[in-house]
Amino acid sequence: MTEPAMFQSRPRRRILWLALFALAVAVLVSVSLQPQPVEERLVRLQAQDEFGTESPLLGEALALQALLLDYRDDRLLLLKAQAALQVYPEWARFVMNLFGEEPEFQQALRAHGEYLMPPVMHFYQNAVGSIEMMNRVAGTGKVLTPEQRAWYAVNFANKEG
Repeated sequence: MTEPAMFQSRPRRRILWLALFALAVAVLVSVSLQPQPVEERLVRLQAQDEFGTESPLLGEALALQALLLDYRDDRLLLLKAQAALQVYPEWARFVMNLFGEEPEFQQALRAHGEYLMPPVMHFYQNAVGSIEMMNRVAGTGKVLTPEQRAWYAVNFANKEG
């Protein structure tokens, strides 16, 4: 049997095998590596710069890292948010994902720190009779959602302390 003209000389055969090997490696690398959008990468790099490479905050969800990076201009707010994550990790993650960007929530968190989390979660998880009664008196005719009840707790903390 005769070989095709492309395979007749050794240098051409080596180049072909090298190209096939490079193609196989490229396919394996592209399949095994997960692409990361530029925004995600930037948030992760900024979080490493701001909080340090050994910070437990780097293990948090990307949205929470971005929120904490937004808080870095207000040092007290950032410290109170970190304290809330230390004392009530699950509740703080949940509540900060719900309301973290709202100025009213930030004001309440700045004033009350981690102590804000239990009442907000209580109102979120349980229908509070007095709030439901005020809602009925207001004539809305709708039952409050858990988010609305939790938001009531945030506003109450801002007004009443």
